[in-house]
Amino acid sequence: MSEIVWDSQKDSIVVSPEKGGRIVSWKHLGKGLIYPLKKINGGILRILSADERFPGSSYAVPHAITHQRQCSISMKYFWNTAGAFARLFGWKQKANLLYIDGLLLEKKILFLPEKSAVVLDMKISNVSKTKKILVPWIHNDFNGIFDNAYMVQNGGLCAGMTFDNISGWFRRFFDV
Repeated sequence: MSEIVWDSQKDSIVVSPEKGGRIVSWKHLGKGLIYPLKKINGGILRILSADERFPGSSYAVPHAITHQRQCSISMKYFWNTAGAFARLFGWKQKANLLYIDGLLLEKKILFLPEKSAVVLDMKISNVSKTKKILVPWIHNDFNGIFDNAYMVQNGGLCAGMTFDNISGWFRRFFDV
């Protein structure tokens, strides 16, 4: 699985499905906007669950590409990493410690070169037979502070929303 590179006149973005399905590099006018990968840190648009606790397992688990176009990529990730080995060895009581096994993450990253913006659409589905309570968390390691960032949900600006407290379907814009 190789990295996907999107280049425009102002931006160069690298997406790594293999390294947690996140953007691992974004340069705008030659300046690095995000913290480079170092062990478990770095990159943006990494989806975690509050139950996972940082760093979670998704930072190291490849996301399967379901669709790819010139400036967009769709990926999926099935949360079962934490309990996979426990189930393999028959340790049922330890197989679901994080309460996230059986959840399917579908995410689409869209690059809008004319706006120097990235859009994230995501959906988390419960494909298990047990009830799940989930608090999604989008982990971003920006390199420094930026001025123009906002979030849009269902076509409208989310007043009072912070970057890490929204759940369900949403869109996220990072304007630079």
